[in-house]
Amino acid sequence: MELNFDRIAGQQLAKFIFRDAVIQGTIAPTYLFSGPRGVGKATYAIEVAKILNCESDRVRPCMECSSCKEIENLNFPDLWVILPDKIRGEKPGRWSRIRPDKYTPTLKISIDQVREIENEVSKPPVFGRYRVVIVLNAENLTVEAQNASLKLLEEHPSHTVFILVSANINQVLPTIVSRSRNIRFRLLTQKEFFRINFPVEDREIMTVLYRLSQGSPGLTFSFIGSAVLSMRDEILENWINNGIRGFLESTLLFTTEIADASLMLWLLSSIFNDLLLLKMGVGDTVVNIDKVQILDKLAKDLSFQQIESFLETLREVDVGLRRNQNAKALFTMLIGSLFERSYLDTFIE
Repeated sequence: MELNFDRIAGQQLAKFIFRDAVIQGTIAPTYLFSGPRGVGKATYAIEVAKILNCESDRVRPCMECSSCKEIENLNFPDLWVILPDKIRGEKPGRWSRIRPDKYTPTLKISIDQVREIENEVSKPPVFGRYRVVIVLNAENLTVEAQNASLKLLEEHPSHTVFILVSANINQVLPTIVSRSRNIRFRLLTQKEFFRINFPVEDREIMTVLYRLSQGSPGLTFSFIGSAVLSMRDEILENWINNGIRGFLESTLLFTTEIADASLMLWLLSSIFNDLLLLKMGVGDTVVNIDKVQILDKLAKDLSFQQIESFLETLREVDVGLRRNQNAKALFTMLIGSLFERSYLDTFIE
């Protein structure tokens, strides 16, 4: 029997590990798919669900049987995808992405959801060979939910396979990690990245997006869907034309408009890392290669201390976003190191 991983870009090690488990008949009761955000962990989990339940004896997933088709549409009765309470019931995202468009990586998964699936997995599969439970962003399980998961992972029946997906394994309880078979995912090479069918054909733009995402297809889709490069262009234009105040005003405006504020944080990080590189005279390695001339002008107006202070505060803002603190206040604090406090007060409610 052949396993078909054509929908997964790169990740040769992950493919080899699972292919070997299927051939040897050593499917683990719990998997932990860990690695950077947006590199295909959730997509791979769906493909695993298809392989475990595909009706073909030749190629799995065959994408022709009812099991494969229903799993692809997330309608399979033996597939559970655990999403935070706030977005349960939402349709899958654009471009066949498993996460709904309203999904953000800071939403929590409650203990009540764990108890709900505890009741479900005690039952035999309705239609397939395996009941597959996929927990997206497992690090966002509350502490209570993670503790409740321990017993479930230890005692669930053999017809159920749990797949925990995490971009931050350090926030998953060590006891959960130790009970799971960890498969590591990595960022894609540029060659692997350009094999993906993105909804943008411009090679120059895609090169910038590759650098911006660091080789993460999921982040790239998010950047495209949220028009992040258009936001970047307007932020830089306002900064050039109106000084640092224009930068603040446009940044705060977009922060309130964008569904996932962490994307704006990622963008600002790329801009200020580029400014630092340009001040150091190593402009060949900048991310925003199409905006080097503008960034070079801006870099001359900032000191090393200002840029380093901004990047240090950026890490604090990242922690604040993960704790669901007010995004507007956090981003105002982020830019606060660049000019006088009195002007910032007008932006904080």
